[in-house]
Amino acid sequence: MTAMLVLTTACDPGMMIRQSPSPHASSGASLSIHIKTSHSFTGATWYAPEVEITNPSGAPVTVTSVELIAGRITYQNKRTETYHLRVTPKATKVLDVWFDLQEDVKRTFRQPAALRVNYRINHEDGFAESGIIGGSLDTVFARPCALL
Repeated sequence: MTAMLVLTTACDPGMMIRQSPSPHASSGASLSIHIKTSHSFTGATWYAPEVEITNPSGAPVTVTSVELIAGRITYQNKRTETYHLRVTPKATKVLDVWFDLQEDVKRTFRQPAALRVNYRINHEDGFAESGIIGGSLDTVFARPCALL
């Protein structure tokens, strides 16, 4: 049993999940989003990227929620301490995000997805969105699995 688990884990080639241009990005958004490329086992059922937001505007922005939109499913950020995060003008903050997925990352990110940050600025609601795509992870560690 242990050998099977090690063999299965060792042969999961993994995948890369990275930021891409969003087809739904809001023009004039008061936040910009940077999502660090992450590497995950294809069978993982969670996604927790490193996300930074920058407020280029001259007014403070308050984050009200963070969502992952994948296909027809919208996932809410499980790390609620991110909500009510205040970002002063010209400042950059790190968002603590964690999404529990209904399917594994391979299925979740087989089509482009989006990370949406909802916020409030000057008593008005807004959002900034960035695309996310998944792809194969071709590493030296994955190649020996093809021989099995």
